[in-house]
Amino acid sequence: MRLDVHIISYPKSGRTWLRVLIGKALCLQAGLGARLLLDTPALTSAAGALRTDFDHDGTSLREPVHYASLSDDKRAYGHRKVIFLARDVRDVLVSSYYEVTRRSFVFEEAPCHFDGSLAEFVRSPFFGARKVAAFYEIWSRNRTVPKEFLLVRYEQLHAAPAEVLADVLRFIGARAAAQRHVAAAVDYARFENMRALEGADAFDDPRLRPGNAGDPDSFKVRRGRVGAYLDYLSGADLAYIDEELRRRGFPFAEQAVTA
Repeated sequence: MRLDVHIISYPKSGRTWLRVLIGKALCLQAGLGARLLLDTPALTSAAGALRTDFDHDGTSLREPVHYASLSDDKRAYGHRKVIFLARDVRDVLVSSYYEVTRRSFVFEEAPCHFDGSLAEFVRSPFFGARKVAAFYEIWSRNRTVPKEFLLVRYEQLHAAPAEVLADVLRFIGARAAAQRHVAAAVDYARFENMRALEGADAFDDPRLRPGNAGDPDSFKVRRGRVGAYLDYLSGADLAYIDEELRRRGFPFAEQAVTA
């Protein structure tokens, strides 16, 4: 499938939220029903935007690879546009742990398995801080390879969702998106509404389905907070993550995370 725009992120960086935001705005703009809301390539084409899709670029939690095996060659993106969605590594790791241990089996053909503790997950070469930091560092060095590159931070999306969504829509060629459609998409993608949609399996799609409707930590839309890692990670965990980021030069971080 030929794409014009790749939205790349490490898992659990907010891409389902961004997918729903884009989907709702374009469905409203183009007068389409909700059927295509999660089908980003078909929807962007139908709405007259650049053909766009989401990509974990070799870091899927359901096909875990060792951090040292991540590809450094991004020439395939050379004639395309890339949006890179980044999130605080600490929140990524906590959310990834619950994805793997509480929810991954909703993908029946490709579940993933991890039987250890959160502390062990953070230190795993297949899932942990070293892998996320390496992925960020690789893309930080290669950000000039695509013909255009837009960095979007999950934290920015939380702080100013309408402004960030408008920037993303312009980047993917949906320049006619009305402000009212952007506002309606932001309202639709509120945490409470997305959690309700997931609980009701409204889309009949494993991408937005809990592992166990009675377990809040098994939801795709789990907590929706910036900095929720503080409720889960120990001081030793935080020091380990900081050191891994420091070794990589804090790629895509607005500042060093701790002293």
